[in-house]
Amino acid sequence: MKYVISHALPNKQDASVKAHTDIDRFLSAEGFKVLTFATRSGNNKLTRQFNRLRSINKLAKIVQPKDTVVVQYPVYSSDLDTDRFYQRVVVQAAHKIAVVHDLPFLRDSFPPVASNQQKELARLNLFDSVIVHNEVMKQKLVALGLVANVITLGLFDYYVPTINKSTTTKSIAGKVFFAGNLIKSKFVTRLKSTRTVQYHLWGNIADKNLLDNSVNYHGSVPSDELPQYLVNGWGLVWDGNAIDSVTGLGGEYLRFIDPHKTSLYISAGIPVIVWKNAGVAKFIEDNNLGLTIDSLTEIPSRIEQLSPNQYAIILKAVQKMQQQLINGAMIKRTVQIAENN
Repeated sequence: MKYVISHALPNKQDASVKAHTDIDRFLSAEGFKVLTFATRSGNNKLTRQFNRLRSINKLAKIVQPKDTVVVQYPVYSSDLDTDRFYQRVVVQAAHKIAVVHDLPFLRDSFPPVASNQQKELARLNLFDSVIVHNEVMKQKLVALGLVANVITLGLFDYYVPTINKSTTTKSIAGKVFFAGNLIKSKFVTRLKSTRTVQYHLWGNIADKNLLDNSVNYHGSVPSDELPQYLVNGWGLVWDGNAIDSVTGLGGEYLRFIDPHKTSLYISAGIPVIVWKNAGVAKFIEDNNLGLTIDSLTEIPSRIEQLSPNQYAIILKAVQKMQQQLINGAMIKRTVQIAENN
């Protein structure tokens, strides 16, 4: 049998859980059975502990030595129960595959805390194959001591129930969309629309009055519905407090990851504008999926400099990639490579 295992996910309308549920969806279509490590069940610490142990025992009986197991990494539980889960459930499988969503040791501190780094590398080295976001993340983990077979995903897939129609190429779009946690993305309070560029925002924000009057704020929309609003524009991938550079902890982490919002935009059929030093930037450049920039101040001139033919070529590449992402091509391809390793 083949299984894909996630930790229990919160029920949110934002995109924080969508990457996990989409992988469940796409792999189940490939014959994988979806299992859950019940990490959140219970109203108090003691009850949650008991339910986690019961869940581990149940999973350990289901997964057999001849099976294939895909684990959506990391598993958010106590250190003790996380290690119990790996040792009792995962290591016994014939094929052990990790799909990395986050690397907490890189995300939560810079420089990384040595003990956290060692702990995560030890867990990842329990797997035969580890699917990572991009080549930058691969090189970082290998340099730190990852010995498993490492496969690069490219982009996260993104299921949408309704496909947006092709964007018109008669005029180059001047709308720039940003969707995400606007409370964390403080740079949005510094955005100002221009004659060339009009900013549109979606997500939770502490006080929308902090936004410039020229910026359009549209509130929060469920992640499966959001793509239908992202039409005839560009999707922005940025982080931090400033518009002239991506700095701080978020900026350091952005150097290694493929932000899920990149996939959101492309699944909606729109090209992206990405920080030049982001881990996903080379994939965007190599596949002609948008623009890479050093500063948000470059956006108006970069859009103005595009010829209609250049824009049409970008849109064609985006539409091709859109079809792959909404059908789960990335995760299906990389898991198949891992199974054959």
